[in-house]
Amino acid sequence: MNITLDNLDLNETVLDLLDTVTAHNLKQVREGMIHDYEQAKDGDDISVYVVGDHEADAAEIRKRIEALDLILDHFSLNHEPYSFEE
Repeated sequence: MNITLDNLDLNETVLDLLDTVTAHNLKQVREGMIHDYEQAKDGDDISVYVVGDHEADAAEIRKRIEALDLILDHFSLNHEPYSFEE
């Protein structure tokens, strides 16, 4: 889908809105991943990415949380990355 807006102010406003919605959705995904990560670290066999190995599963989930934090740092002001306490 390609939308062209002639008004530069409107175009900028729409792009800002899209950034805000994108960041909001990514934060929701991140919160779910954090919940899954904490469950896997607690030894729950939730098998999100790796079946039967909660440590390997937690490592895979962690990679995705770190990736989301990197993206959210770009789209959000004052984003606080998740603190992985080892």
